[in-house]
Amino acid sequence: MALLTVDNLTLTLNGLIKLDNISFSLHPGERVALLGASGSGKSLTARALLGLPLAGSTISGNIHFSGQNRLTQQPRIAAIFQDTSAALHPLIGVGKQLVLVLRANGATSTRAAWEAGLALLASVGFSQPEHIAHRYSGELSGGQRQRVCIALALASQSALLIADEPTTALDVITQAQVLQALKTYAHAPERALLFITHDIAVAAALCQRALILSDGKIVEQGTIDALLRHPQHPYTVALMTAARQQRHQVSQNALALAG
Repeated sequence: MALLTVDNLTLTLNGLIKLDNISFSLHPGERVALLGASGSGKSLTARALLGLPLAGSTISGNIHFSGQNRLTQQPRIAAIFQDTSAALHPLIGVGKQLVLVLRANGATSTRAAWEAGLALLASVGFSQPEHIAHRYSGELSGGQRQRVCIALALASQSALLIADEPTTALDVITQAQVLQALKTYAHAPERALLFITHDIAVAAALCQRALILSDGKIVEQGTIDALLRHPQHPYTVALMTAARQQRHQVSQNALALAG
């Protein structure tokens, strides 16, 4: 049974159709990428799924998560956004933010929530979780904040995580740490991940399947391997060609530096 089902999702903003009859599903255990260029509708899709549409927008269609209608009810879905500084409270320490989420999700005491929060920080790659727990978001790097946001998503105990461009502008090492943390999150068979990105290489490193979004429409979907090897839609072909050219250029630059 699908964890998330989206049928004919249409979003109109100021009289313009921005999402046009989008349909897809996610099953427990899946890591699925929503791929497309800037302006294709990726973030609008995320906001619609999370119940956070932009002012002036209207939504039609059906979104069901764990059997509940997402447009009429508010079942809990975890989210990670690109702007991590806005996602974390600047005046509350990291550890206390984790405690608040864990207490709201069943932790029996503040002490138990604190210990669970430290364990979550360790699980996303912090070697000194207690040090991070006592810091504020403004004292952390972008990559550290991103991993804190993933820890908070884990603390929410939601079966679905929507990650909207979480690795953009991160250095390669931090990006790898974030991807590993997301893999760890989605490893549980009852969970699913919707990873929103424009970066095919990152999607291929993390996801099993991809949805290709262009001008508010899903033009193609399939396994990452099939899309890389045998893209069918002209837009997908262009995306994959650009990705191969980028990889070739990176390889050439590396050879030039080595020489």
